[in-house]
Amino acid sequence: MNPELLGIHWTEAMLRACWQGSLATLLAWLVCSTLLRRAAPGTRATIWWLASFKTLVAFAAGISIAVPILSADRSPLTNIQNRLDLLAPVVHGSRAVPISARGGPVKALIGNPTPAASVRSGIDFPTVVMVAWLIGSLGMAAWTTRQALLVRRLVMDARRLDDAPIGEEARRLGVALGLGTRPNIAESADVTAPLVVGLVRPTVLVPSHFTEDLSVDEVRMALAHELAHIRRRDLYVGVLPTICQILFFFFPPMWLSLRAWSLEREAACDAEALTATSGTPSGYSRMLMKIVTRDHKGGFAPALGATAGYHTLKKRLEMIMSFSRPGRLARFAAIAFVICGLMLSLPWQLSARAASYDEVNLLKNAGFESGSDLAYWNLGTLPPGATPPVTVTIDSGTSHSGKSSLKFQKTEQSYFPVQLCVQQIPFDPSQTKLRVKVWAKAESTAKATMAVMFASEQGKVEWGAYVGPTTPGGAPFTHDWKLYGAVLAIPAGTKAINIALEMYGPGTVWFDDVSASYVPGSTPLQAAITMAEDKTPTVEPDADIKDVSNVDSKAGKDPMKRYFLIGPNKAPQPAEGYKLLLVMPGGDGSADFNAFVRRISKFALPDGYVVAELVAPKWSDGQFEQLVWPTHKQRFIGMKFSTEDFVEAVVADVSKKVKVDPSKVFTLSWSSGGPAAYAVGLSHGSVKGSFIAMSIFHPDQLPPLFEAKGLPFYILHSPDDRLIPIAQAQSAADELKKAGGITKIVSYDGGHGWHGDIFGSIRQGVAWLEAPKQ
Repeated sequence: MNPELLGIHWTEAMLRACWQGSLATLLAWLVCSTLLRRAAPGTRATIWWLASFKTLVAFAAGISIAVPILSADRSPLTNIQNRLDLLAPVVHGSRAVPISARGGPVKALIGNPTPAASVRSGIDFPTVVMVAWLIGSLGMAAWTTRQALLVRRLVMDARRLDDAPIGEEARRLGVALGLGTRPNIAESADVTAPLVVGLVRPTVLVPSHFTEDLSVDEVRMALAHELAHIRRRDLYVGVLPTICQILFFFFPPMWLSLRAWSLEREAACDAEALTATSGTPSGYSRMLMKIVTRDHKGGFAPALGATAGYHTLKKRLEMIMSFSRPGRLARFAAIAFVICGLMLSLPWQLSARAASYDEVNLLKNAGFESGSDLAYWNLGTLPPGATPPVTVTIDSGTSHSGKSSLKFQKTEQSYFPVQLCVQQIPFDPSQTKLRVKVWAKAESTAKATMAVMFASEQGKVEWGAYVGPTTPGGAPFTHDWKLYGAVLAIPAGTKAINIALEMYGPGTVWFDDVSASYVPGSTPLQAAITMAEDKTPTVEPDADIKDVSNVDSKAGKDPMKRYFLIGPNKAPQPAEGYKLLLVMPGGDGSADFNAFVRRISKFALPDGYVVAELVAPKWSDGQFEQLVWPTHKQRFIGMKFSTEDFVEAVVADVSKKVKVDPSKVFTLSWSSGGPAAYAVGLSHGSVKGSFIAMSIFHPDQLPPLFEAKGLPFYILHSPDDRLIPIAQAQSAADELKKAGGITKIVSYDGGHGWHGDIFGSIRQGVAWLEAPKQ
């Protein structure tokens, strides 16, 4: 076996990790025992964690963060390295031969050198060591995996206590600690001390008779300790130390740093628990002694809890008895040390500056060589949501270079709607100019462009390429591959830059070898064509939906229950009343989706519909990063009502304004709106059917699935969805059907998001919800 494993020279990587890890451990001990001795334990825990992080980074040879501060042509580091090379040995077989000042080998070998192949026989020592390390690491990984499976089994067999008094107490403590969601709590006869388990859905496991063995205050303090682990995300943070434990099982400094990190981590949770419960150090110490004394089964590797070994219990008790909150100056100093520690842990490496900005193409898949997949490019339209009569394909038979190109083809004699193929480039706010280039081939092309879209308050757009006549009545363009390009000034206030390949008028155009590069500010500007020269008719934004009624409304005059009443889309009113479609958008559920929902009303729905687009209420900062549409079971801090309540309020409010057919009330939701739509559909309220697209499905976060009996669920998902696997949709269809629901799952191409014939897909789903079910 070769010591060079997976491209990494194992011996060199391990030696580097050992000496750098030892140094990091020593520095962590010095800092924590002197400068940060009175800092919060959470700060010291972070410092010890960084020691493990540094060891792992040092082992990952070849990974570095370049700091381009050296000269592009000849850096001082290169000169130094060249001088060192003059003194470095050249290996001949097993013997090192020095290099003379001229770079030639010195005659240091007398007689015939031993051939390299005959120097050693058998397996060398580094290989033996590496094999032993592999065996030990695999053994540690197997042990850790077994522990994880045991923990998973514990959670599956545990009895949920979410609605029990201890569950309500855990919820109140979670609010006090700042948890964003309600904590899960369960009881298990297989544990003898409280534990936190589960990376995906953290759960507090408590022993049977837990509330009988401890006083009320002790139960609260123990729960607060476990919830502090969840708030601090200790299970996620602990993944890196676990990896280090597997890779460096033989390395004493690693065990010392992991032991110190574990102690400080537990002390940090002790401090948070004392603060959240207003407990006394003496009372907390008695509680901890009871738990440790009764824990005869020990902990599990993938679990965290208040239990401590006797070797660390004394230190924790001393920390608890001396508990005090650090002052403001101490907190600032601690933050500074953590930042310095993180910066020192990263693998910085001096490197030369790029010789030219123009050498770096910021676009990915610029030659469309990824087969039939438009990797990194996204299809779009102007106006948004329209369906242009344009065929977009990867043409593997035509190219400027490589094997393929992007082909647009349009036969209809019109300029709108416009088909776009867009990619956002990495944005650097320090840059002032951008060069764009594209090779294009045209065949009777009336107008195709490469647009550079500068996202800012002004929203400026400039042409990087213009393929077609620029004067009215000009003949369509036909030419072989031709290079188009421009150098454009980046407007002040730009926040993002998108490159869009566009097809306006009829004809066929191929694009290939697209590039976008930042260039120095001294580069002369070069315009492809000015907007004034473009004689193409313009289209007013949202002109296609100006005739759609759109009223900003509030259910029950509650400003948090905001919705848009859209339509009715056709008059007169049906005798039985209008059908009502309640829309819960994905993303942040904001009012920004209003134009898209109005187009749904106009282009996707049959006659006789009124639409209510709900706007997700924001209960606190950071909510939308975790939960957009809270429900009865998936709650969020500060919420005054659930999405189920919101929907019922909107139905009641709409019914006061127009007559609504109560048998034809449906929801349409996608992405982040999907989980709440499942909950609404199962709540047996006014909603009689649900259209849910590209959504996750977690039954444990929903009402009982037997509530689905007799209700229709139309589920739309893409097999190309990399954000939410289609298995989630299939699971929803299967589980709801088993529970007595009526389900239909439909797939589409394109990945996460609305793709293809959007309004046709929505029309088909709504028609299925309306149709009588057997």
